[in-house]
Order: sequence, then C-alpha cells, then structure tokens
Amino acid sequence: MSLLSHDASINTQTAQSVEWWLVGTAGGVSNHATVISSETLRVGRRKDMDVCLDSLLVSGYHAKLFRVKDCLFAMDAGSTNGSFLNGTQFAEAIELNNGDCLEFGDASFRVVRRGTNPCGPQSGAFNALLKTSSLTNALDSIGRKNLAVLLSEGSLAPCYQAIYQLRTGELFGYEFLARSNYPGIETARQLFNQSAKARQDVQFSVFCRQQAYAHCHLNRSDVPVFVNTHPTESLLDVVLPQMQDLREAYPDQGMVLEIHKAAHTEHALIRKLRLELSMINVRLAFDDFGAGQTRIREMVCASADFIKFDPSFICDLQQISKAQRSFFASILASIQSEGTIMVAEGIETPEMAEICHDIGFDLVQGFYYSHPTVIQ
Repeated sequence: MSLLSHDASINTQTAQSVEWWLVGTAGGVSNHATVISSETLRVGRRKDMDVCLDSLLVSGYHAKLFRVKDCLFAMDAGSTNGSFLNGTQFAEAIELNNGDCLEFGDASFRVVRRGTNPCGPQSGAFNALLKTSSLTNALDSIGRKNLAVLLSEGSLAPCYQAIYQLRTGELFGYEFLARSNYPGIETARQLFNQSAKARQDVQFSVFCRQQAYAHCHLNRSDVPVFVNTHPTESLLDVVLPQMQDLREAYPDQGMVLEIHKAAHTEHALIRKLRLELSMINVRLAFDDFGAGQTRIREMVCASADFIKFDPSFICDLQQISKAQRSFFASILASIQSEGTIMVAEGIETPEMAEICHDIGFDLVQGFYYSHPTVIQ
C-alpha cells in the first residue's frame, strides 16, 4: 500500500482553540501528519479524498472525520472492510480522544490533540513537524515501554478471525491475531514493529502462541486454532519444543502451526518438523503461499496439511483468464487428492468468493466472511 498524496493545510480563516492531527505510517511513509483544519476530512482510496490511501483494503470513500467546535468525531462511510477505533469496529459517529488509534483497512493513524498553532503550512514549525520524527518517537517510546510491560506481566487481547468451509459455510477454525489494549501497541503492525525494534521478535512470537491457547477456552473447543511463526525463530529448537509444551497443557485443543514462506523450500526441515508435530497431534500449514516468486513445483512438493494462499495471489486470480483458472484448479485438485487442504486468505468480495468456489478451495478466510474479533 502507498500513500498517494495529501499536503496538510491550516485554515487560517477559522479560529480554533485546539488542533487535531492524524499521525501515522502507511505504505512505508512514516510520520505522515495531517492537520484536520476543515470541518470535515474524508479518507478513502479515491484521488479526490482529503487523505488518499492507495490500498485494496481501503474503500473509495472509506470514512470521514469531522469537528464539532473543539471536539473531533469519526464515522465510517459504509466501507467494505470497516473502520476501527483502538481495535474495535465502529460505524456511527464516535468521539475521538488524544492518543486514540484509528485503522482504515491496513493503514493506522494516531489521533493527536495539540494547542493552537498559528503557523501557516509553509512555516518552519509546520515543515519541521512533517520532517522530524518527534511525534513518532514519542509514540515509539510509549510503545516500547508498554511492550516491555506486556511481555513481562501482560496479556494480549483474545483476538481471533474465523476460518470457514467454503462449500457449507460452517465454521472450521480460528486464527489467532496479535492485538493488545496497551497504548502504542494496539495493532498487530505496532506490536511487530516494536518487537523488531527491541530485537524481541522471537520472544514476542513465542508469547503470541502461548496467548493464543491461553485464551482458546473462549472459543468452541471442537475447532482448531491456527498460530503463526516468525522468520527469525528456529522451527526445531524454539517452535517445536513450545508446541510440545502447549500440547501437554491443552491436550484436547485442536492446533495448527503456520510456518512462514521463508521455510517453504527447506524440504528436509519441513519433513522432520511435520513428523514431530504429527506425534503430538499438531497439524502443519504453509502460510502466505503464492506471495513473491513461489513456483508451482514448491506447491506440488509441499509437505503440509494446509496451504494458505496469500491475499495478493487470490487478488491475482481475478485478473487471469478462465482457461488459466482451470489449469490452476487442476493442480489444486491433484494436491488435494493427497490430503492437503487449500485455504484462500483475504477474501473481501462476493466475486472473490465465487472465484475461489469455482477453482475448488476448501477453506476461506477474510473480511467478507468475518473481521478479527476480540472475544469478551
């Protein structure tokens, strides 16, 4: 995703005692600051939006922010994938507070309330705000401190996204997704960014799996919970021993371990891992399949119980011909005949669901079916 363009401007004709800003990172553009100077600020993918976000997860007109005197409100504009405030989806107008986290699709922004700044858009103070990382560093500092607290004594929010059987619509399982209630690290992106900066990627990944099953009693006990791995952790030395401990702690819980795409081609390692996991009744899934330069040979040679196809690959299926889809469907059917279950991720529209049905996917996951949900 990329942030197309938006130059913030200050309406000097309107006297306001406070200023509201959106500060965040989107598409690799860090510390992007937008001052909300007019009564209404529209957010969406269309180029005529006040904040234009180039992402398939963002609707053409996704949401709007508006001021009532010194108060700021947000309202979803009937978007496909929803708008979220501090991890909770909202549709109707909701009042915002300083420090709140807003998510539109895969873009996240911090709401910042500041005292009056009489400087114009070309002033040194305004340009310094955009060019320096003062606000981002402040948020990072909060995030780093809260990550340390989280890992030492905290708990992740019990956030899961459902996975469904495509042909029957029945619930098949859940994937655990990282979310927290700690300021600065509410979203998965913030959590993983902060753990990477703190060089605690492995520790956080281990923590996520532990939390996934610690909360699993909140879900149906007869469905498996999918958990993830991180590219920097050893599958045999770190992940496998933890899964063995988790199986001992939760003997009746269905478990599926998703391994990152970097390990897909390490066939000897995967065979050994799958054998060890099968001995403790844990199934194996290849995650993000089809992302990057994945070859058909890797799919055919895959030694996994599940193959989860990356959302970008599923989107590409909409662009190919029917003949090409038929060819891909025949390959899928051949692999399915060996017992591998095919999962389509990132399904967001009825059209995508129909294509996946025609091709022959077994399971589906995505905003069209369900959003990530924090279970109360």
